[in-house]
Amino acid sequence: MKANRLNCCLVLKIVALLIFLVLLKTYLIRFRVKPNEDHSELVLTTSVCDEVIKEEDFTPPVIYKGKPASVDFESWPEARLYYTAITEQAAEGPNFAGHYTVASWGCGTSCFDYAIVDSITGKIVWYESKPIENKSFSYDLSSNLMIFNKKTELDYLKGKTLAEIIEDDIWYARMGRDYIVLEEESDSEQPWLHMLCTENALDGIRAIDEN
Repeated sequence: MKANRLNCCLVLKIVALLIFLVLLKTYLIRFRVKPNEDHSELVLTTSVCDEVIKEEDFTPPVIYKGKPASVDFESWPEARLYYTAITEQAAEGPNFAGHYTVASWGCGTSCFDYAIVDSITGKIVWYESKPIENKSFSYDLSSNLMIFNKKTELDYLKGKTLAEIIEDDIWYARMGRDYIVLEEESDSEQPWLHMLCTENALDGIRAIDEN
C-alpha cells in the first residue's frame, strides 16, 4: 500500500511538472523576445508629430554671417556658472535658426545643460537643464526647429517590438520626442521656445506586436 502511494505521488509530481513545462513554453512563445524574428511585415506605430510638422515652415528669416557678439551674461545671470563653455561655443558663430548659437555641456550623470545665444546681440535667450533620458537633440542653422530624440537617431530600433527594445534598454520606453520651435516676433525683444509637438520617442519606430 505504501509503495502504491509513493508511485501515485511520483506520477502526480511528473504530471504537475509536465503541465508546468507546457505552461512555461507557452509563456515564452507568447512573451519572450525572438532574436531572429523578422518584423519587416509588422506595422509600425503612428507618429502624430510627423503629420504636425508637415504643416509648418521652419526656415528662419535671415542667416547672420557677421562676427559673433560677446556673450551678455547680464541677460541670464545663472548661466555665468558655465562661462567658459558658453563663450567658447558662442565664439564659433551661429548654428541654429539663422543667428543663434546653441551651446551645450554635461552636468553630471543625470542631465545636460544648454544655452541659446543671439550671435547678433550676445544676449542669452534661453538656458535650461535637460534630463539624461533626452539622449540627443538636433538643430540646424537654416531652421528654427529643435528636436529632442530625433527619429533618425533611433533608426537602429526601427521594426523592433516594444519587448525587444525594453530588453535592450528600458529607458527607451520612457523617453519622449519633443519638437520645439524658436519663435521671434518683430514687436517682442525676447524670443521664446514653443513646444510644437511631443510624443513617445518610439512612435513611428517600434513595430506593433499583434500576437
